[in-house]
Amino acid sequence: MPYNKAHIAAFYYQKRNAYITLAKKMSKNIHINECLFSKAVIKEYKDKWNVIDPFVSTIFFKLYSSLRGEVDICYIPDYLYSFPVDHVLQNHRYSAYYENKALYNQWLADYSGLFPRTYLRKIDGICFDEHYCRISNVEQYIRDLEETQLVAKPSIDTASGKGSEYLPEKRINGSILR
Repeated sequence: MPYNKAHIAAFYYQKRNAYITLAKKMSKNIHINECLFSKAVIKEYKDKWNVIDPFVSTIFFKLYSSLRGEVDICYIPDYLYSFPVDHVLQNHRYSAYYENKALYNQWLADYSGLFPRTYLRKIDGICFDEHYCRISNVEQYIRDLEETQLVAKPSIDTASGKGSEYLPEKRINGSILR
């Protein structure tokens, strides 16, 4: 059955609501500085983005502005970037740019202490060490680690540890390097 506008709209609103729910959870840990947001600024923001979403949410705008300490109406709501914008500009596999957990330490450097230590990252088929330096010989790099036991976890589409593997004595299984 081909998709019609109603299917696409339903998918969009489902995805939008999931992002807004996530943002509300984030706002419990990130102080939103309401002093930054006059009614005029909020109106200007909504006017800019309601061309794409007539019910644009301001929560991402407030979160990002509060984190940076400056207001910029060009902050695009995450759900708008993820669905209508990125699907036009990028290849589908990059549609949710923050789903690649291998980049969390870069994006959220101030919070990197909250993440488990990462020794190896594989991004678009290229392996990097914990400092994002390219690794040419992955097997040798893993053998040279001081750790004796490792856990391998894919960085995309891995909710609740899906795809994680325990590597006793650093035994490397081929699927991890793919």
